[in-house]
Amino acid sequence: HGHMGMTILDPHGFVFASLVQDIDKYTYWVMPGYLLAQTAWYWVFGFSLFAMRFLSVIFGAAALMAWYVIVRWLSGKRSVALLAVFLLGIEDHFSLSAAMGRMDMMCASLSLMGVASYLLLRERSLRLALGVSCGILAVSLFTHPNAVMGLGALAGFVLWLDARRLKLADVAVAASPFLVCAGLWGLYILKDPGAFTSQMQAQAAIPHRFDLPVNPLASIRREVELRYAPRYGFATQSPLALMRIVLIGYFAAVMAALVLPGLRKLRSARALLLLLALNFGVLMCLQKNFYYLIYILPCYAALLAVTANWLWNEPLFRGWRVPRWATALAIAGIAALNIGVTSSRLLHNEYAARFVPAIEKIKENLSPGDRVIGSGELAFGLGFDGTVIDDARLGLTSGKKPEFVVIEAFYGIMWRNWFTVHEPATAEHIKNLLATRFEVILDQAKDDYPTYGLLDYPYKVYQRTTGESTED
Repeated sequence: HGHMGMTILDPHGFVFASLVQDIDKYTYWVMPGYLLAQTAWYWVFGFSLFAMRFLSVIFGAAALMAWYVIVRWLSGKRSVALLAVFLLGIEDHFSLSAAMGRMDMMCASLSLMGVASYLLLRERSLRLALGVSCGILAVSLFTHPNAVMGLGALAGFVLWLDARRLKLADVAVAASPFLVCAGLWGLYILKDPGAFTSQMQAQAAIPHRFDLPVNPLASIRREVELRYAPRYGFATQSPLALMRIVLIGYFAAVMAALVLPGLRKLRSARALLLLLALNFGVLMCLQKNFYYLIYILPCYAALLAVTANWLWNEPLFRGWRVPRWATALAIAGIAALNIGVTSSRLLHNEYAARFVPAIEKIKENLSPGDRVIGSGELAFGLGFDGTVIDDARLGLTSGKKPEFVVIEAFYGIMWRNWFTVHEPATAEHIKNLLATRFEVILDQAKDDYPTYGLLDYPYKVYQRTTGESTED
């Protein structure tokens, strides 16, 4: 519609702030890179849920190519680079991120592309290499702040390889893309500085957005327990518990690179350990979201590849070698587990078994002008014309009265628990509203379809029953 407003999310509906000023007119709390990339993408390929997700697929492919360039440069071996890319490409969380409508894959991919372009161009022209790589990384930074990990990696390579060649003009070239992007974003911010402040305050209100690791050991333990353990099967007794083997394989490769002198001498192992330490340190300070794993998984995959190659070719101790069949079996096992979990997602197909039936049930009962309150994802099935409003308070402060309310993981678990602790009056309002003025017309928790985590949490659809006017 010609403006970058979030019309799906009601200004009063964000769970962590009572009012997010003018979010329906301007979007400041999300960096603009991904939104502008989506705009261009939809203009060419059309707008749909598939198109949104396929943009991440494309950036996932670009990330694999960039990582191949980096690992081959570090190791000097095509076979190691191919193995690293293979292990990364089949990694369950990498493939999951490459299918999500989030900006993380774009940011991570551009970060890798920036470093790869520097390594490819530095011998031709340092200034050209810095201009191209920093141009890519500037777009990455204005896609998501997690691009600081890519900036740190680039800075490390530049200082390692070309510190003596650097001139003031080179630094100016490197800085210029960031200044240009900052200037353009600044012009957009000037359109509504009050909204910018309000939206940044709302972002800052999200719990654990940034946690300074005052106690490093405790922070490392918390990082492993909250980010890694649940995603690699340590919180379940189901077959997914086998994914523990993948995480153990990553950590074993890290330990091998630290303690085995022959392996530690390799340039590739030392550089990857430094990159891993940088990314792990940054992630320790951030929310424990699983989708942030995408920024560190390339290091784990590459270290595993480097370690496997070293064990394949070098003796471990006084001429004794790890049997090659054992190394091959370990890599094959990790690959099989990742491929198996990804395949199970394809077969499980929560889109067809959860999302589509919920949308069809709502459409059966939906009349022109009806309003649906629920997560914004519903708009992909019901339209972005105002039918769907994401309002976690169910109209308590916005005054909007829905004909339908849809409860899923966010509304049913996260938001409800938050309100119970921080806004008890809101929690009571939601409880009474659903109990007295709505009836359940669909409850997927009662079907036979198994639920694995929050990604395919069952939908519960409520419809208003009182006959009360839904006019604002």
